[in-house]
Amino acid sequence: MQREAKVVAALARRRSATLDELLPEVYDDVPASLHEWARYSLLAHVIKLVDDGRVRQSGDTYLWLDA
Repeated sequence: MQREAKVVAALARRRSATLDELLPEVYDDVPASLHEWARYSLLAHVIKLVDDGRVRQSGDTYLWLDA
């Protein structure tokens, strides 16, 4: 839940972002050497947010929908 909150905060602040743009911000507490693996977890979080109707995907970009 804490990681999802970081994803939500980052997307709400940026309004739109790719996974590569979100990764260093959302996983700032994880060594960069592990970011390749953390990307899979980030993808799962944004897919959940898409399923929840809070985010829309447009190509490689995720758009924040909540007001």
